[in-house]
Amino acid sequence: MTTAAAAGVPGAHAATRTRMHTRTRMLLAATLAAATCAAALLGSPKLLIFDESLNGLDPLAAFEVKGIIRELAATGRHAIVISTHVVETVPALCTRAIFLADGRIVEHWNTQELARASQAPGAFESCVMKALNARALHSATVA
Repeated sequence: MTTAAAAGVPGAHAATRTRMHTRTRMLLAATLAAATCAAALLGSPKLLIFDESLNGLDPLAAFEVKGIIRELAATGRHAIVISTHVVETVPALCTRAIFLADGRIVEHWNTQELARASQAPGAFESCVMKALNARALHSATVA
Protein backbone atom coordinates (compact mmCIF):
# COMPACT_ATOMS: atom_id res chain seq x y z
CA MET A 1 0.00 0.00 0.00
CA THR A 2 1.32 3.45 -0.88
CA THR A 3 1.85 6.12 1.74
CA ALA A 4 -1.07 8.12 0.33
CA ALA A 5 -3.33 5.08 0.43
CA ALA A 6 -2.21 4.25 3.97
CA ALA A 7 -3.02 7.82 5.01
CA GLY A 8 -6.54 7.44 3.62
CA VAL A 9 -6.14 9.89 0.74
CA PRO A 10 -9.17 9.45 -1.54
CA GLY A 11 -8.29 8.12 -4.98
CA ALA A 12 -4.78 7.04 -3.99
CA HIS A 13 -5.40 3.47 -5.13
CA ALA A 14 -6.76 4.72 -8.46
CA ALA A 15 -3.73 6.97 -8.95
CA THR A 16 -1.38 4.07 -8.21
CA ARG A 17 -3.27 1.81 -10.63
CA THR A 18 -3.13 4.51 -13.30
CA ARG A 19 0.66 4.87 -12.91
CA MET A 20 1.10 1.09 -13.01
CA HIS A 21 -1.12 0.83 -16.10
CA THR A 22 0.83 3.61 -17.84
CA ARG A 23 4.18 2.01 -17.00
CA THR A 24 2.93 -1.39 -18.19
CA ARG A 25 1.78 0.11 -21.51
CA MET A 26 5.18 1.78 -21.93
CA LEU A 27 7.02 -1.50 -21.28
CA LEU A 28 4.72 -3.41 -23.65
CA ALA A 29 5.28 -0.86 -26.42
CA ALA A 30 9.06 -1.08 -26.01
CA THR A 31 8.93 -4.88 -25.93
CA LEU A 32 6.67 -5.03 -28.98
CA ALA A 33 8.96 -2.66 -30.89
CA ALA A 34 12.01 -4.79 -30.04
CA ALA A 35 10.18 -8.02 -30.92
CA THR A 36 9.05 -6.56 -34.24
CA CYS A 37 12.63 -5.59 -35.08
CA ALA A 38 13.86 -9.05 -34.11
CA ALA A 39 11.20 -10.73 -36.27
CA ALA A 40 12.16 -8.52 -39.22
CA LEU A 41 15.75 -9.76 -38.97
CA LEU A 42 14.86 -13.42 -39.39
CA GLY A 43 16.51 -14.65 -42.55
CA SER A 44 19.01 -11.74 -42.65
CA PRO A 45 17.17 -9.51 -45.13
CA LYS A 46 19.21 -7.08 -47.21
CA LEU A 47 16.47 -4.43 -46.96
CA LEU A 48 14.70 -3.32 -43.79
CA ILE A 49 11.74 -0.96 -44.00
CA PHE A 50 10.64 0.90 -40.88
CA ASP A 51 7.23 2.37 -41.66
CA GLU A 52 6.16 4.92 -39.05
CA SER A 53 7.97 2.80 -36.45
CA LEU A 54 8.06 5.63 -33.88
CA ASN A 55 4.36 6.47 -33.97
CA GLY A 56 2.55 5.95 -30.69
CA LEU A 57 5.68 5.09 -28.74
CA ASP A 58 6.53 6.71 -25.45
CA PRO A 59 9.96 8.40 -25.24
CA LEU A 60 11.68 5.31 -23.77
CA ALA A 61 10.36 2.96 -26.46
CA ALA A 62 11.16 5.49 -29.23
CA PHE A 63 14.71 5.83 -27.85
CA GLU A 64 15.09 2.03 -27.92
CA VAL A 65 13.79 1.72 -31.48
CA LYS A 66 16.10 4.51 -32.70
CA GLY A 67 19.00 2.73 -31.00
CA ILE A 68 18.11 -0.53 -32.74
CA ILE A 69 17.93 1.24 -36.10
CA ARG A 70 21.35 2.86 -35.52
CA GLU A 71 22.88 -0.48 -34.51
CA LEU A 72 21.45 -2.21 -37.58
CA ALA A 73 22.72 0.55 -39.86
CA ALA A 74 26.18 0.37 -38.29
CA THR A 75 26.54 -3.30 -39.24
CA GLY A 76 26.41 -2.44 -42.94
CA ARG A 77 24.49 -5.67 -43.59
CA HIS A 78 21.19 -3.98 -44.39
CA ALA A 79 19.85 -1.15 -46.48
CA ILE A 80 17.36 0.65 -44.24
CA VAL A 81 14.40 2.70 -45.39
CA ILE A 82 12.58 4.79 -42.80
CA SER A 83 9.17 6.23 -43.56
CA THR A 84 8.19 8.77 -40.93
CA HIS A 85 6.23 11.92 -40.22
CA VAL A 86 8.50 12.51 -37.19
CA VAL A 87 10.88 14.59 -39.30
CA GLU A 88 13.11 15.73 -36.44
CA THR A 89 14.45 12.16 -36.12
CA VAL A 90 15.66 11.98 -39.73
CA PRO A 91 19.10 13.67 -39.45
CA ALA A 92 20.10 11.47 -36.52
CA LEU A 93 19.05 8.23 -38.20
CA CYS A 94 19.68 8.75 -41.91
CA THR A 95 22.57 9.30 -44.29
CA ARG A 96 20.23 10.34 -47.10
CA ALA A 97 16.65 11.57 -47.06
CA ILE A 98 13.93 12.31 -49.55
CA PHE A 99 10.69 14.18 -49.05
CA LEU A 100 7.74 12.77 -50.98
CA ALA A 101 4.47 14.49 -51.78
CA ASP A 102 1.80 13.01 -54.01
CA GLY A 103 4.18 10.17 -54.88
CA ARG A 104 6.88 12.49 -56.18
CA ILE A 105 10.27 13.52 -54.79
CA VAL A 106 9.93 17.14 -53.70
CA GLU A 107 13.29 17.54 -51.96
CA HIS A 108 16.31 15.41 -51.10
CA TRP A 109 19.26 15.70 -48.73
CA ASN A 110 22.64 13.97 -48.73
CA THR A 111 24.79 13.19 -45.68
CA GLN A 112 26.45 16.62 -45.58
CA GLU A 113 23.13 18.46 -45.97
CA LEU A 114 21.56 16.40 -43.19
CA ALA A 115 24.55 17.14 -40.94
CA ARG A 116 24.18 20.88 -41.58
CA ALA A 117 20.43 20.72 -41.08
CA SER A 118 20.83 18.99 -37.73
CA GLN A 119 23.19 21.57 -36.21
CA ALA A 120 20.38 23.64 -34.70
CA PRO A 121 17.21 22.33 -33.05
CA GLY A 122 14.34 22.36 -35.52
CA ALA A 123 16.56 23.20 -38.50
CA PHE A 124 15.74 20.06 -40.48
CA GLU A 125 12.06 20.40 -39.69
CA SER A 126 12.25 23.96 -41.06
CA CYS A 127 13.84 22.60 -44.27
CA VAL A 128 10.99 20.14 -44.64
CA MET A 129 8.38 22.84 -44.00
CA LYS A 130 10.00 25.07 -46.65
CA ALA A 131 9.84 22.19 -49.14
CA LEU A 132 6.23 21.54 -48.19
CA ASN A 133 5.30 25.22 -48.58
CA ALA A 134 7.11 25.42 -51.93
CA ARG A 135 5.20 22.35 -53.06
CA ALA A 136 1.89 23.90 -51.95
CA LEU A 137 2.69 27.15 -53.78
CA HIS A 138 3.65 25.24 -56.93
CA SER A 139 0.45 23.20 -56.76
CA ALA A 140 -1.63 26.37 -56.31
CA THR A 141 -0.07 28.08 -59.33
CA VAL A 142 -0.45 25.00 -61.55
CA ALA A 143 -4.13 24.50 -60.63
